[in-house]
Amino acid sequence: MKIIKSLAIINIVLIILHLFFCHININLEPSLLLYEIGEKFNMDNEISILTWFAQTLLFIIALLFALTYIDEKRKEWLFLSLIFVFLSIDEGAELHELIIRPFQEMLGIDSGLFFFAWIIPMTIIIFILGTIFVRFFLSLPRKVKMLLFLSAFIFLLGAIGIEMISGAYWQANNFVYNMNYRILNAIEEGLENFGSIIAIYALIVYTKGNNKIIKKII
Repeated sequence: MKIIKSLAIINIVLIILHLFFCHININLEPSLLLYEIGEKFNMDNEISILTWFAQTLLFIIALLFALTYIDEKRKEWLFLSLIFVFLSIDEGAELHELIIRPFQEMLGIDSGLFFFAWIIPMTIIIFILGTIFVRFFLSLPRKVKMLLFLSAFIFLLGAIGIEMISGAYWQANNFVYNMNYRILNAIEEGLENFGSIIAIYALIVYTKGNNKIIKKII
């Protein structure tokens, strides 16, 4: 499927550009213009091309969920669409980071894997949502079910698993933005994007046979 291959290639290219410019900005002495260009390809910079790409992927998922809801009128598709609209907004607005300090103070966290303390409430929310949607998920065709499971696993591995490691590493190294930390950023964001791309593929596989709009796009 050309659109999926294209999205995957774009993600790989953006990861390479992130690492390339981070290497220049950390290890060399670039001009101010080159430094600013590099920051636009920094995966940890929310005002960047890479963040826009991640937001776009999440919004595409939300749109596909919405189109599926229009076809099937199952409320689960609508709820999932709204969730991914929020995730798309959060990717650029960093809303989840607003709860880091309150949870650090409430739980007495100042180091370790839960240094980015938003992970704790978000993990609980994901578990609750998983419990709510499990029956709906099991009702889907086997291929779609497996693809969505894979996409969720890869996305959460980056968003939570690598985020835990990077937070602990960053704190342990006195909050220095060194190359090792930037590599962790690349792994985290790259996995999230690949998870999103697989989800897009899964939804296209599920809907393209019945949804006239998607058939025209694909």
